[in-house]
Amino acid sequence: ALITQDSVYLIDRFNRQYMENDLNFLSESYNLPANLETLQAVLLGNPVFLTNAPLQLEQSEGQYHLFNEGERKGSYWLGQENMQLLQMKLEDTDANQKLDVALLDYRLLSDNQFFSYLREIEITSESTGDSSVTLSFQKVELNEPKSVRFEVPKSYSRIE
Repeated sequence: ALITQDSVYLIDRFNRQYMENDLNFLSESYNLPANLETLQAVLLGNPVFLTNAPLQLEQSEGQYHLFNEGERKGSYWLGQENMQLLQMKLEDTDANQKLDVALLDYRLLSDNQFFSYLREIEITSESTGDSSVTLSFQKVELNEPKSVRFEVPKSYSRIE
């Protein structure tokens, strides 16, 4: 996958196919707020906020639970010991949609920063159905410029 400020490109190497759409495709297809900043936050393990409503705090079982109420709910669980984001649940009750992200397998990077190498993402939507994605990172380097080659072979067919 390649995601830019305004586009998303996906290559299916197993079936020799590719997809190319503007970034609004994700919003329209899944009825979720999909923009580059939101996708980057999920990939980097940062919290995503659907509203500016004030957060409430509960403390239990070695975790802090931050949450807000309303038609767009957000819940965030942080480890008390290290303040790492462990899980976030976002819900839009009007659209009957939920996003649940679990951040697992934290490891120390070379710059003394912890990073979650495993993400389990579940999307529940009445209009588009349920989806789940597991992201597993192997090698992580932050703040290092990279050259990424992204080419679609000419023999691949385009899908919509």
